[in-house]
Amino acid sequence: MSYPSTRRSFVDDFVSGRYGGVKVPNPCHWLEDSAADESRSFIQEQNAQFQEYISDPTLASSRKLLESTLSMLHSLPTLLGAPQAAGNYCYYRVAGQGSMFPITYRAPKTTLIHGTQGTLDVLKQSKIFHDEAEDRGAVVSRQN
Repeated sequence: MSYPSTRRSFVDDFVSGRYGGVKVPNPCHWLEDSAADESRSFIQEQNAQFQEYISDPTLASSRKLLESTLSMLHSLPTLLGAPQAAGNYCYYRVAGQGSMFPITYRAPKTTLIHGTQGTLDVLKQSKIFHDEAEDRGAVVSRQN
C-alpha cells in the first residue's frame, strides 16, 4: 500500500505559530485552507486510500467497532464556549447529542457553581432555552 505524497514547505516558507514565545514550524500549513484545490485533492487521495484499506474483508469487526465508536462520539455533548451569566441563570450552547443544530440551555448559577459532576450532570439539571433546530439554524429576531 502506498500513501499519497504530502508536500512540505521549505523551511524558509514555513508559516509558524508562536506558543509561549516558542516559534513552532508548520510545514503543512497549506492544508489548513480546506477549500484550496491542492488541499481538496490531497483529502480525496487520503479518503480513497482509507476506503481501500477499510474495505478489506478481514477488517469487518474492526470496521464495526470504528463505526460504533464514531457514532457514540458524535452523540456526546460539546460545550460551545463558556457559559454566559444573566441574573440568576447561566446560558450555554451545546452541540452534538446527535443534533444537527446547537441547543441553548439555561441553568441556575448554583447548578454550575456547586457540586456538579461534569457536563452530563449539568445537562440533566438544565432546561432548554432555545433549540436552533426549530429555526433550522437561522438567527431570528422575535419582536413582541
